[in-house]
Amino acid sequence: MKVTRSKVLRAAPIFAANLIALVAVIVLDLSVAALFVLFVLETWIMVLFDGARVACATSKGIPERLDSVGEGVGFVLVGSLFASGHLSVAIIVLAGKDFARQATGNILLDLIRYLGALGLAVPLSAIAIIQFMQFLREMIAQRAGRPVESRAGASLMRLIMLVVIFIFALGPATFMGGDQLWPLIMLILIKCAGDISIDAEILQKHIAVQRWEKEKRDYQATLDPRGAGRWPTSPPEKTP
Repeated sequence: MKVTRSKVLRAAPIFAANLIALVAVIVLDLSVAALFVLFVLETWIMVLFDGARVACATSKGIPERLDSVGEGVGFVLVGSLFASGHLSVAIIVLAGKDFARQATGNILLDLIRYLGALGLAVPLSAIAIIQFMQFLREMIAQRAGRPVESRAGASLMRLIMLVVIFIFALGPATFMGGDQLWPLIMLILIKCAGDISIDAEILQKHIAVQRWEKEKRDYQATLDPRGAGRWPTSPPEKTP
């Protein structure tokens, strides 16, 4: 596969987000549970921005805009449901004892307290800024009428990929106590490879859609606007 400048620029946010996770593991001494929670919360942010992409899609008229907004809200609700499921399972399986030790009986407050104690605010904020800059770039290009290589749909594929990452996370969590650094680095590398694969798949679909739309426009341009054959053609002869 040929490496081009556009491909490098497109992959830069992916490498940046995973680099943030790597720095967080080294500097903040994250456990495997905290690292996987970071992955889930990052995916949740992707769901929110994907929902915003759907809601902000080009539309004609207020009814179509309202439909887009409704679809965006529905997308966020469904994605959030799956993300919350990932988060719950991760905490129960990977950090059940730690969570139970500080539990007070109020599940919501206990969850907020547990997430706050993980110290993920800084890396999560940095990742959110990266996601926002991607979204803003796409919206500016869309408003300007330029071709947009959207990442819409990446969050759903990431939700599926989290299942695979969770299986890999069970190793260092169960057999190594999550204390060794290299298994966590391997976990980040696996996620990074998955992110690149997802982005490449989305890009290929985007290129295919653009090709289809161009062929459609080219075909429509050959049609006679008078509704008689192809264009340009001589005017149809009038029959007596």
